[in-house]
Amino acid sequence: MGPLFRVRGSGRSAGQASYAANFVRASSGLYGDIKALHPFREGNGSAQRAFLGELSKQAGRPINRATPAPDENQEASIKSFLGDNQPLERMLDRLVSQGPG
Repeated sequence: MGPLFRVRGSGRSAGQASYAANFVRASSGLYGDIKALHPFREGNGSAQRAFLGELSKQAGRPINRATPAPDENQEASIKSFLGDNQPLERMLDRLVSQGPG
């Protein structure tokens, strides 16, 4: 979890785009790890989204509350579990880029 919390205070003066990219990269890794550690379907997704939503708000990068398509979320989660965070990063990048929902 360390890198995500370091991102929170860095990059803002260097440019918002790099800060957003760093935030998305770090948060997608954390989100994927949380999903892998506690992969239960009932209620777990809501708790994970609430955690990520609060974390993103505190980092100054609020995530749109719109829920990604279930198929996209499931595929991104599976790939993340297998070591490929790119689909999860793309999904979160789109939600962060849209701003608050």
